[in-house]
Amino acid sequence: MFAGRLESRLLLFGLIMITAVFSVFALVCLSRIMLTLNSISYAYSLPPELIETINGSVRFAMIGIAFGALIVTALSVILTFVLVTRVYGPMVPARRVLKDMVEGRFGETLRTRHGDEFEDVVDLINQLSVQLAKDKGA
Repeated sequence: MFAGRLESRLLLFGLIMITAVFSVFALVCLSRIMLTLNSISYAYSLPPELIETINGSVRFAMIGIAFGALIVTALSVILTFVLVTRVYGPMVPARRVLKDMVEGRFGETLRTRHGDEFEDVVDLINQLSVQLAKDKGA
């Protein structure tokens, strides 16, 4: 059950990163186009108004792509933080409880937030801890 949620979040993260890479690629291509147009304008003596109009359009596109890349980067940072918190967060106390169980201390249970990736695994650890505490006490 938790694998499906994790896989969908990783897929979303991958799609965001691919979009960011394509945005950077588009920026590089547009800057190369501007350089090429400037070289052509000097070589063929094209009217400066035409070149300025084209350069303005290319600059406008570059600003739009840069802004989009900034938004995509911010989304990927936020998604990474959420993903790490949801995956790693429950594992820290679970590791501590498992270590206590190895050392013979049973009965401690963990609390999880709803929606954590390993919520069902933590529930199984809780059941194991309570059952071992009952068996040890009996």
